[in-house]
Amino acid sequence: SEQYKELMKIPQEERELFKKNGVSVKGQKGIVDSLLKKLDEQIKLNGTTYSCHDLIKWQYPNGPNYNQLSFIFDLCWKYLGKNKSSAPIYSSKQLTQRVMAYTKCKSIKELVVDTEKSYRKARDQQSENWHEKYKDMDDKEVFDEAVRDAFQILKHWFHYKVPKWLNVMNELQKYVCGKNNLEPGNYTYYANQIENDFVRENLSILVEYGIPKSAINKLENKISRDLSEDRVLDEIKNKKLMETHGLINYEKEKMVENL
Repeated sequence: SEQYKELMKIPQEERELFKKNGVSVKGQKGIVDSLLKKLDEQIKLNGTTYSCHDLIKWQYPNGPNYNQLSFIFDLCWKYLGKNKSSAPIYSSKQLTQRVMAYTKCKSIKELVVDTEKSYRKARDQQSENWHEKYKDMDDKEVFDEAVRDAFQILKHWFHYKVPKWLNVMNELQKYVCGKNNLEPGNYTYYANQIENDFVRENLSILVEYGIPKSAINKLENKISRDLSEDRVLDEIKNKKLMETHGLINYEKEKMVENL
């Protein structure tokens, strides 16, 4: 078939890489070719000029800055596409803004505030056509919409699509940098942090066990950073941390139920 012929034109090394990443081969090929082409270019973003390498070699917590993340998501949006039902993110620019805001505040509450602020601004200025539906809403309706959308963004984008895209981009930029004897970036830790709501690394197992982020925040200072994830669970049980002062009943119930 034509599709098979096109696939066989791709170097075997790239085919193996794309297969491992588990997303569109055509899209990944587009990203790799785009990065290889841009490596020698100077790229201007928001008034600042960068080399392509400067835009891809970051690693958390020293990056990404807004322009570095914007560069990555522009490529993902163009070549990996998006599910049309995955509103309320409508552009790579908006996705970058939301992820940067969440990276800064690390809180669903602040994500709601940031989302509401952008909706109000767009409503009042009628500045972006994708907010057309908000123009006749009062403040209460805008707030309710922002709450719904913030949780949708958290579930679909931050817990699923953003980490997936970052991990794919991590492998592709490592490949491109390796081909050109350049130091690569490393997005793995950042992707994991977003997926796990910026919970400390050895406490991320609690997220998997369904413990609310609010409860994890209250326990954080009582659990050593040096403990392995398995020992964290033992520590909570042995020290009866589910009885910690300040935990609300819902948080205690979730811990007893899931641990």
